[in-house]
Amino acid sequence: MNVFLIAGQPRTRTAWLANFLTYKDSYCFHEAIKACATPQDMRALFEAVQNSSGVRFVGDSDSGIPFIVDGLMDEFPEAKLVVIERNLQDVVRSFKRAFSADDASAALVVKKTQLALERLKKKHVPLVIGFKELASEATVRQLWSHCLPNVPFAQQRWKMLDGFKVEVIAENYLVDFPPEAVQRIGTLIKNYR
Repeated sequence: MNVFLIAGQPRTRTAWLANFLTYKDSYCFHEAIKACATPQDMRALFEAVQNSSGVRFVGDSDSGIPFIVDGLMDEFPEAKLVVIERNLQDVVRSFKRAFSADDASAALVVKKTQLALERLKKKHVPLVIGFKELASEATVRQLWSHCLPNVPFAQQRWKMLDGFKVEVIAENYLVDFPPEAVQRIGTLIKNYR
């Protein structure tokens, strides 16, 4: 199985990337961590999608990846890994606005996620891309070829989605988040050291 994992802070276009990379021979989840308590669960989810749809590439674009990346890389040692970086003050502002979060909650999520991302980058050597660079076709082509090697770039899909802003609607998003996943992910963030 060809696996790719895209990690970043919340509000770093992970939903847009999941949409863009779900095309023909590829399926990309947005936050598979909602449905997966363990890396083994993620393997089962990826295999189920691959078996039912016949895609060659399966991935996840997810701000939760940094907290479980070591287990994921044990499960998928050949996985292509990408980190999207964004100015942390911009992340906090966007997170607060999108989720009506208070200052302390937003700051905690961003602080712990950044700590996990820094460890991820030191240990696993991902492709690192700046958030603002995702507006560049050349950068998105680089990300595409990293995640989907030897698959021709989807030029028409890029043209179609280039101007789209994919926004998570907080009310719908949180309702779709299973309560046990909210608790599990909250504990991962809170206890991350």
